[in-house]
Amino acid sequence: MSNVFVVDANRTPLDPVHPGYARLLLTQRKAAVLRRFPFTLILKAVVEQPQAERLRVKLDPGSKTTGLAIVNETTGEVVFAAELCHRGAASTKTLAERRRVRHSRRSRHTRYRKPRFANRKRRPGWLPPSLESRVCNVVTWVKRLLRICPISSISQELVRFDMQALQQPEISGIEYQQGTKVKGFQTGDMVRAVVRTGTKVGTYTGRVAIRTRGSFNIATACGTVKDISHRFCRVLHHCDGYSYQKGERAMPPAP
Repeated sequence: MSNVFVVDANRTPLDPVHPGYARLLLTQRKAAVLRRFPFTLILKAVVEQPQAERLRVKLDPGSKTTGLAIVNETTGEVVFAAELCHRGAASTKTLAERRRVRHSRRSRHTRYRKPRFANRKRRPGWLPPSLESRVCNVVTWVKRLLRICPISSISQELVRFDMQALQQPEISGIEYQQGTKVKGFQTGDMVRAVVRTGTKVGTYTGRVAIRTRGSFNIATACGTVKDISHRFCRVLHHCDGYSYQKGERAMPPAP
């Protein structure tokens, strides 16, 4: 249960109180409702030299929802908790609708309009509207909490996952650009496949596109051969991001 925010007659933030004590203040007419969301009371008197607890606001940012919590650093009690839903998807949808209307207007036979390309420049520090909306929402709510609660510090969770390092702890440098290896191969490798059985008997040389099931596609000079088992393949050259040419015939470009 979240506590109730309280400010004195001068709008000085005080320690949040238990909802039961907040009801008592309202019953005794010592306070009035200042805000409904978040629920905040304003006292009818000024508190001289208020003793505030050490409160910390903690943020857990997300693409769709951001978690907000105010914690008493002395006792560890959660004073206030809430979830902030972002409008990133709505902003993207609104911009797409505006773009559609603008394109429709340009296709109609209207009077001549001067070019306005100079108005389309991006200012320094520009962010996509969906991301900027998310940042502004968090900043707005932190400032709002600072006005009604004596917060002394702020913490934000910053988490970055290196998925490749989780699978291969010793990865480094250019290995990040070479993708994931199913059976010692990676997409873009130059391979030679010698198939001696089945319906695709033959020798195929080209760049491989790996599949998790173990059957690869090989792009040769004569076309793409599909579903060649990794058992028939041998690496001629590991993918390094470049295409090579020998004589007049070029290797297929890296996918």
